[in-house]
Amino acid sequence: LKRKFVGVDISYYSARTVTCNRLQSEARLPEESIQIKGIPEDFEGAKFLAKEDPFSFEIFAVEACHPGMMANKIQRGDKGIDGRGKLLHPVTGEKGKKSMILAQVKAKEKPSPSDVDAFANVIRNTKGAVAGVFITVERNQWTPRMREIAAQEGTFKSPGSAEEYPVMQHWHVGQFFYKTERRQRPLLPEMADPLSGKEMTVMKQTGFLTRRYGR
Repeated sequence: LKRKFVGVDISYYSARTVTCNRLQSEARLPEESIQIKGIPEDFEGAKFLAKEDPFSFEIFAVEACHPGMMANKIQRGDKGIDGRGKLLHPVTGEKGKKSMILAQVKAKEKPSPSDVDAFANVIRNTKGAVAGVFITVERNQWTPRMREIAAQEGTFKSPGSAEEYPVMQHWHVGQFFYKTERRQRPLLPEMADPLSGKEMTVMKQTGFLTRRYGR
């Protein structure tokens, strides 16, 4: 059919799986010979995507922040929720078991403290939600007042772990493009694979955990 592409997928992690597992590891193609179009290759590209195509940026940002998160594929009627993930081990609270981690992305417009406060309400009022990640493009978009609002939401504990996790936290896309040793993900307990709901099999790729799909 004279097609000049290997595959098409909306998911960042699917693209990385093809690149890392198939083309580099199995076909042994050099990384510089592989092109992935539509996904930012650096921080400047991510900022450009946020400006030109906020919805595509939302998808990229949610799935780049953690392999256990999956972005919404429909933008309208999302009630301030741009992505979701589930804990592998649900947290038992006053209203039963909770396992959902929510994500909200601010791409084009500059976020304000009222946006953070509104997202805190979304986390509290969404059935099954235990925590949320507020994602911005740049680090300096998270102000001291926003940190204060997030801290007021407190922490939670995951079964089998003594560590406390923030109910609401900030992650900026610049962290994804840090050098290997500085790359960071949101502080979250063990997450379930968003496709199967089971424990994730992961591999390390340039120091950053990525989802690895079974054959």
